[in-house]
Amino acid sequence: MAIHLSALAGVGVANLAAGGKDLTVFWAPGTASALGAESIKDAADIGSAAVYEIRVEGTLLSFRHGEQPGTFLDEQTGTNWNIFGTGVSGELAGKQLTPVFHTTEFWFAWAAFHPKTAIWLPQAP
Repeated sequence: MAIHLSALAGVGVANLAAGGKDLTVFWAPGTASALGAESIKDAADIGSAAVYEIRVEGTLLSFRHGEQPGTFLDEQTGTNWNIFGTGVSGELAGKQLTPVFHTTEFWFAWAAFHPKTAIWLPQAP
């Protein structure tokens, strides 16, 4: 499954199922593009993404954007999580979400070799 960073940035979190697993994808600002400017320090902030399994101690969680940029709140326990998948406050503080291997690629390069890749789109409110 492919998720365009700009689509993810618009919602901050994607809760989805892929590869037979329930997952969440977090997006946080703070990563500059390697393209689009003469120097990376002058490039646009495209952010970064992290992917995690969303079952913790048998509880299936769903996430939304937290109050601060780069934070995420699970709706089941009210725990605040960071981009690294660590619970920072709330019932599950100190717990770690299980990371899922993912990669960030140029779409044109990925699609050339994987033309049947599903594309995630945010759901309308």
